[in-house]
This record gives sequence, structure tokens and C-alpha cells, in this order.
Amino acid sequence: MNVTDEIIAYWQQFQKERGITDTFTGAWSFGDNPELTDELLALVLMGKKTGTATLAIELELDEEKMPKVGDSSVILDGKGAPAGIIRTTSVVVKPFNEVDEAFAYSEGEDDCTLKSWRREHWKYWTQVGQKKGFTMKADLLVICENFELIYSKQSLML
Repeated sequence: MNVTDEIIAYWQQFQKERGITDTFTGAWSFGDNPELTDELLALVLMGKKTGTATLAIELELDEEKMPKVGDSSVILDGKGAPAGIIRTTSVVVKPFNEVDEAFAYSEGEDDCTLKSWRREHWKYWTQVGQKKGFTMKADLLVICENFELIYSKQSLML
């Protein structure tokens, strides 16, 4: 993600309000289109979504770093504007077919069940694989990341 002046100003406002000097590890959005991005962002801002999943192969292909506990990220809306800041609280890597109900629930999507999580993520990652050149399989590693919302546009959360 290209870090814009708007993202930097947003982070600096957060730093000023919190009195911290930490740096953020990235700026990104949930989903792969503006509508989905805004839908998932709304779940984060409501406190319903506290988890996100990425295939390890996606990070490898995109040459991105593995998230780690304590990372702070600026979360963007569907237009690419900063809308919140999250801090990673846990990172667990496991095969797709071993993702559990608790993690599926933390993603806050659909009906929050493991069944719907598997169905929807399988469809999504099958499409991603077609674009990036890999085949979705049950044993592909999933990075299960949990986070807390620590700041939003509206107000300081913590």
C-alpha cells in the first residue's frame, strides 16, 4: 500500500492523542473491492470483527511480511482513506481445514459459523488463486490474525 500524506496525518493525530511514539507497520483494507471493504470495516468499527485471515501463499507471492503480535495498522475504507487503527493481538498459522469455530466467529462475517467461514473463504481464495497462479487446497496454510481496534476516525477507542 502506498502510504499517503493523509495516512501519515491520521497516524500522527493518533500519536498526539495517545502520547505515543510507536510507528505503524502498514496501511491496508479488508476485502478486495470498495463495497466489501466498507462492509468489513463497519464490522470492525462495531466491534463485531476482531479477526482476519490470509493465506500464507498470498503473503509469499505479494512479498509481504508476516503479521506479528503488537503490530499497529492503519485500516482504510473503500476509498482508500484512513478509518481506524488496529493492533494485532495474536497470530496463529494452521491449515485451512484446521481453522476452528472460535476463529471463524472472530471474523464477524456472515452468520459467524465455521461452516459459512469455510464456504465463503474457499470461494474467495479459489478466485484469488486463479488470479495469482495457485490452487486452493484444504491443507494450504492460513494466517489467523486477531486484533483490537484502538482508534477510529470518530474518537479514541482506548
